[in-house]
Amino acid sequence: MIQTSKDLLNIVLSISIVWITVFLCWALYYIIRTLHDLRSVSKNLRHTSTIFIDFLDELKDKLIIAAASTKAISTAVDQLVCHVTQVFGTKKPQRRQKTKNT
Repeated sequence: MIQTSKDLLNIVLSISIVWITVFLCWALYYIIRTLHDLRSVSKNLRHTSTIFIDFLDELKDKLIIAAASTKAISTAVDQLVCHVTQVFGTKKPQRRQKTKNT
């Protein structure tokens, strides 16, 4: 079976190669699993960001509509106040002018 030191060296080398192969397969398996998990996380993040961007677009549209209607309501209230003041003859209070004290 083992007759020379070269035979022993070959047996040790073959066992070492088997263990290195097992270790590399194990390491590759965990690297592949990690990359798969990263892919699924990035896919979920992309989906969530798409939903968030859609939400922001809808919010922007609603705020534009609200701003336009607020301006229209403000103009209508201003005209109503002007009309009421003309009907009842009330005057707007005048502002007092600032005087400088020396």
